[in-house]
Amino acid sequence: EKIGFVYGVEVSVNRSPVTGRVYVTPISKRWRYKEALSGSRMVHLICGGNSGGGLMHKLREQGFGVSAGVINVLDSDHETAQSLDIPVVSEAPFSSISESSMRQNDQLIQGADVIVVSNLFFGEGNLANLRSALRAVEEGKEVILLSTDPIFSRDFSSGKATELYSHLMAKGALEVRNLDELVQKIGEQN
Repeated sequence: EKIGFVYGVEVSVNRSPVTGRVYVTPISKRWRYKEALSGSRMVHLICGGNSGGGLMHKLREQGFGVSAGVINVLDSDHETAQSLDIPVVSEAPFSSISESSMRQNDQLIQGADVIVVSNLFFGEGNLANLRSALRAVEEGKEVILLSTDPIFSRDFSSGKATELYSHLMAKGALEVRNLDELVQKIGEQN
């Protein structure tokens, strides 16, 4: 706040997770996202490991409402969600997703028109996110899988993520290969 007041510039102040040092990033006044338009689609983003930041920006830029989860609090995607005022379900670092976090995530999923699973890596700790997406598609929700890399190359759960992903596809989830295709598919239903 003081930097903004003194210099007349909006900034983001963060601490580097690597060095622990504070860094300041000026934010351009042109960098403003329109609020989600009345009647626009609400997108819930399942992401992590820096797979969702660009998606959050793009979806907000297009005027969609966005929520995200479950994301570890030290993840850059979590930081991006907070900086964009996106509702996000948080989890402790290096922990499996808790029941409480899953319930919160499921509530956001219920409020969404479409669920997007980003091109993230899966291990035992975040398989619950895929299970939530599977429940959503089984309940008739639109689920889109952004898959720039094959799931087997992102599966560090002894094949469990690949199996869940296959179930998602069999139940009607749509797979897209790039961000432009994703935005187009979300917008088609708008």
